[in-house]
Amino acid sequence: MEFEPNKTPYAYCSAANNPFTQESLEVRVPQIMDEIVNTVKRELIQDQELGNAARVEEGNKIVQELMELREEMKRNEVLKPLAKDSIGDVEEYNQYGENYFKGERWFETPFIWWEPYLYRRIAGIFNRAVTYKDFDYFEHQKKKTFVASAQAVITLGGRAYDCVEECKVENIGEQQVQGLALQDEMAKRRLVGFLEVLQTSLWGNQTDLSMFPDLKSGDLEKLQAKLLASGNNGGGAAKDDDNINKNLISNDSLKIHQIFERINSRNEANGTNGGVKRIDIVLDNSGFELFNDLIFANWAVELGYATEVVFHGKRIPWYVSDVTRADFEWTLECCSNADFFSGNSQDILKLIKMGQRWRDQYYKTGVWRFEDDLFWTGPYPTKYITKYAPELWKKISAASDMLLFKGDLNYRKLVSDLKWPEDTPFETAIGKSISTAPGVPAIVALRTLKADTIVGLSSGLSARLDSEDPGWKHKGKYGVIQLGAGKFRD
Repeated sequence: MEFEPNKTPYAYCSAANNPFTQESLEVRVPQIMDEIVNTVKRELIQDQELGNAARVEEGNKIVQELMELREEMKRNEVLKPLAKDSIGDVEEYNQYGENYFKGERWFETPFIWWEPYLYRRIAGIFNRAVTYKDFDYFEHQKKKTFVASAQAVITLGGRAYDCVEECKVENIGEQQVQGLALQDEMAKRRLVGFLEVLQTSLWGNQTDLSMFPDLKSGDLEKLQAKLLASGNNGGGAAKDDDNINKNLISNDSLKIHQIFERINSRNEANGTNGGVKRIDIVLDNSGFELFNDLIFANWAVELGYATEVVFHGKRIPWYVSDVTRADFEWTLECCSNADFFSGNSQDILKLIKMGQRWRDQYYKTGVWRFEDDLFWTGPYPTKYITKYAPELWKKISAASDMLLFKGDLNYRKLVSDLKWPEDTPFETAIGKSISTAPGVPAIVALRTLKADTIVGLSSGLSARLDSEDPGWKHKGKYGVIQLGAGKFRD
């Protein structure tokens, strides 16, 4: 379905029509801004002790501007144009706001417009300060969260290593299956392994610091323990009420697996394993979720389903925990460094071996690449990539077989954050320009729900969950794996 940003078929979610968005505007986001202010104040204490007068002056100015922005939100003022900075997209942001949301106030304007605008405006405040130009005001939180996840990373890393090895034909063991029996056995193993790594990547999205800014380490460990329990079930159906896979409420996993097999068989039919098979992943959170995404990419490359993986991250600090290039490279270094982890268990040894492969054989050689186009920190629904980032889309659609979108914001952008009827087909909501145009890659969304917008549900499911589990859309408890088949449409 095609439409202009100010002429939508259904209403946007906003603070005026949605209690969760209102809470975000009045409680959650101000809390995040307070933490940014506190981060700068800690820097100020250090700079004062060191006698760094220039940085103290700029730090005080940043605090003042952040507090003024917070008050603008509180007073429900008209959103102002972005001030000039060197990030590179001020004109595009301001033109978009002028064209479609001119004169609108925080409370009434769409969530999908004011929230990216807010984080982009914060980035500009820091960018204009010479001594804070490259300062990541979320870095401490991101690293702290990953460190707190160390035990889960070790356990999952060991399991991920084994998962890949179990899917290799040379590791069948004593069964001595041959011919068609061997093919059947490997097909089963690869399907189970695929379901495991795909759902691990999905549920890793539960720990989102922008949606749960007060997430404690104990809560984090409980979420990760549940994830590990479900992963050890091999991606299968839930065995008990504690298994989080029962909360996967829209699941195209098998269809996605079939596309992976088609990608693989395409080269086999040509009599070569040398063809390019590319997967693109639009990342969400750093830390434990990024680690899960690396596991998925590792599985795809090691088993020959991909020869290239392109990770799309953020060029500026974004939504507290989103992945920047520095976050990506730091995570690779952590996973390849035995000194980061305590002990020398078999799981740690497997993790380090895998991490060194990621860093040295994949990332340094270009098998894995990290890109950070400014489109991903723009205010646009994804369907407008053909208009606002045509060169980016041209490169992706020409080279990629599959484009995976991780997380809540990426999902909301995919479906324009509208109040769609919840049984609307996923492909309808994301738009023809990126779902059914000739030659476009398959579009996959992996999302745990933390906001209201949702499509692709079976009729009546939403009403039942409203009755059984009030507030179910905001807890990160339920997940979807949805597919737009693109060029693989039959």
